[in-house]
Amino acid sequence: MSIIKILPESLINQIAAGEVVERPASAVKELVENSIDSGATEIIVEIKDAGKTFIKISDNGCGMSAEDLELALQRHATSKISDETDLWKIKTMGFRGEALASIASVSKLIIRSKSAEDLAGIEIQTDGGELRMKQELGMKNGTQVEVYNLFFNTPARQKYLKQDSTELNHITTTLNAIALGNPGLAFKLVHNEKIVFELAKSSDLISRIADIFGRSTAEAMLPIFYGGSSFQIEGFIGKPLLSRSTSQHQYFFVNRRHIQQYLLANTIKTAFHSMLMENKKPVFILNITIDPALIDVNVHPQKMEVRFREGSALFRFVLQALEQHLAKTPWAAHTQYPEPYTGTSASPQGTQGWPLRE
Repeated sequence: MSIIKILPESLINQIAAGEVVERPASAVKELVENSIDSGATEIIVEIKDAGKTFIKISDNGCGMSAEDLELALQRHATSKISDETDLWKIKTMGFRGEALASIASVSKLIIRSKSAEDLAGIEIQTDGGELRMKQELGMKNGTQVEVYNLFFNTPARQKYLKQDSTELNHITTTLNAIALGNPGLAFKLVHNEKIVFELAKSSDLISRIADIFGRSTAEAMLPIFYGGSSFQIEGFIGKPLLSRSTSQHQYFFVNRRHIQQYLLANTIKTAFHSMLMENKKPVFILNITIDPALIDVNVHPQKMEVRFREGSALFRFVLQALEQHLAKTPWAAHTQYPEPYTGTSASPQGTQGWPLRE
C-alpha cells in the first residue's frame, strides 16, 4: 500500500500561507502591493487588534470583473505572468498569485471589487478558503478586501504572534517602506478606529521623507543620483549625524520593490569610511533601477530578497556612486578617498517615481 499521499487543496493553501503570511503585516504587505499593481492612487488600511482580528484594504484601482474576482481567489491565478519567460522581466509588485488564496485559507475573507466597465460590483465571502457567498452590490470602482480572524483555523500560528504593540509596529514599518517606494500614492492607516498616519500624494521623495520622519531628518539628507549603462541609483543618504545603532532606517528598493540586502548595506557603510562613529550605521533611502532581466525576484516567499545576475558589478557601482557623492561633502574633509570613478555618467535629474528636489 502506498504511503505517499496527494495533499488536499485546503492543506496545500495553509502550507503556502505559512510561507507567504507570517503575521498580519505580511497580509497587509501583500494586499497593498496588489492595490499598487491595480493602478490605485489612494490606499486605506484599517486594522483592529494590530490586524489579528480585522484587516481591511480599500483602493481606487482598476477593480476586477465578477469572473476575474472568483479566479483571483484560486492559487497561482495571476494576471502578471503567463509563461516562463515572464519570470525574468517582472515589473509588478506581485506575480505568483499565491497571496490572496493563502490569506483566504487562514481567515474569513470578504472581497468586493468593481471595474469601470461593470455597472455593479461583486462581493465574495470565503471561510478558510471555502466559498460561502457571492452577490452583486453597488460600490465605487476599486477593490476592498476584509480579513477577519487571521489564523483562526491554524491556532499553532496564532500563538507565535506578539503583543499588539509589536504587531502594529511591524505593520507601520511595512507601510512606511511601501510609502517611501511610492511617494506619488496616498496612504492612510487606521488602528482601532484611530488614525495612525495619513500621507497625501507627494511630488517628490524628500517630501515623503519629511512626512514620515520629520522635517529635521529630511533636511539632514543628501540627494544622490548616479546613472550608468546597466544600473542607476537615486534617493537620499543621511549625514553622519543621522547615523543609528540599528539598520531600522535603511531602505533599499530595486525597481521600487522594497528588499533586504545586507551586503549592499555594508557596501554603503564602507563608502562612509571614517565619517561614522564606531558601531553606527548610515541612514539611507535608495532605489536601484535595473533591467528586470538582470534580477531574479522569485527567490523569497515574501519577495523580500532578490538575486542579482551581476551582483559584484552592482556592488562596485554602488560603492563608487556613494564615494563620489560623499567626497564632495564637508564631512569628508579629513577622509581619504580613492580616485573618483569616471566609468559612468552622473546626472542631477531624477526619474519617474523618484523625483528629487533640488
